[in-house]
Amino acid sequence: RSLYMRLYSISDQKEAKVGEVGLVSEFGTEWNFIWRRHLFMWEEEVLLSLKEDLVGVRLSNLEDKWRWKLEDSGIFSVSSAYKRLEGSILNEVGWRVEEKGVFKRLWKCPSFSKVVAFAWRAILNRVPTKANLILRDVLRPEVNPLCGLCNREEEYVLHLSVHCDVASEVWLKLMSRPFLRVFVSVGGEQIFTAMECTAAA
Repeated sequence: RSLYMRLYSISDQKEAKVGEVGLVSEFGTEWNFIWRRHLFMWEEEVLLSLKEDLVGVRLSNLEDKWRWKLEDSGIFSVSSAYKRLEGSILNEVGWRVEEKGVFKRLWKCPSFSKVVAFAWRAILNRVPTKANLILRDVLRPEVNPLCGLCNREEEYVLHLSVHCDVASEVWLKLMSRPFLRVFVSVGGEQIFTAMECTAAA
């Protein structure tokens, strides 16, 4: 379907199973494709390429079923999906070693899943703050970008969750550990270092 999109688009067998298209005999597999119109010459060449790719494909009488490639058993597991996504996201963005460590500890944090998910989105700057919504053209540029809590600075993720006066008061009331005073005073990439030191404390 993805390799031969043109042929798929003109096929009359889009919902057919493999066993309904291929006829197994002692001489091999004979493919019976049905098209909604006659093929152009260049489409005939594409069809020939498809048939060449199908040479050696062995069909069985067993019913088709989904198989999860990341597990030897073929059965889907959350852990294997998480590891694949974790690797692709961390490698794609190019996080430093200490930043990757923060992400790994974040997902192991014994907190409510929605809290962990919010923290993950905040670190990736994927929280729908005014600044992000304006940047993505969800809000018009003329919309007031100032924080809805303090109305002093632009509503960025870091400001809203850490630097805002209202947010700082909440942090100080919830936690009295000494590191918090350091944590709320840092900014940008320094947050990763602060969280790294916090985890080691």
